[in-house]
Amino acid sequence: MTIRPATKKDEKAVRALVRRCHPGAPVPAPGFYTREHTTLVAEAEGQIIGYTVYRVLPEGPGIGQDLGVAPEWRRQGIADQLYAARVAAMRAEGATHLIGLTRQDNAPMRKLIEAWGALPGTVMPGYYTDTDPPEDGIMYVLTFPKASHA
Repeated sequence: MTIRPATKKDEKAVRALVRRCHPGAPVPAPGFYTREHTTLVAEAEGQIIGYTVYRVLPEGPGIGQDLGVAPEWRRQGIADQLYAARVAAMRAEGATHLIGLTRQDNAPMRKLIEAWGALPGTVMPGYYTDTDPPEDGIMYVLTFPKASHA
């Protein structure tokens, strides 16, 4: 498996994978994954099996937009590798911390985020409206250590 930046050619496959990972959730408009945000993809056996989307704001925070792994590839550490790649890329782009959001009942993602040292913060009641009833979101913040200048 390799993790690499997504290209325009990957957008259709990423959008299809988003639909598989998050059935019922709205899929952003074309261009979201390759023009407006940075997307990293995990590729194996000639197919995209996972993705992570983020952006780094000028003020310093990195915003984790989304992360998904194809159902048949889950429980193999791919999400952790994508999260690690996201953190490394954000830090390289100058982010001081990562702000992310996940569904409050998404135990696997919460476990992964907390294993990285991210602290849970604000609960956002009814944030995810693609379910009935709407699901709560929980915000996480992962502060990056300051780079040492030796």
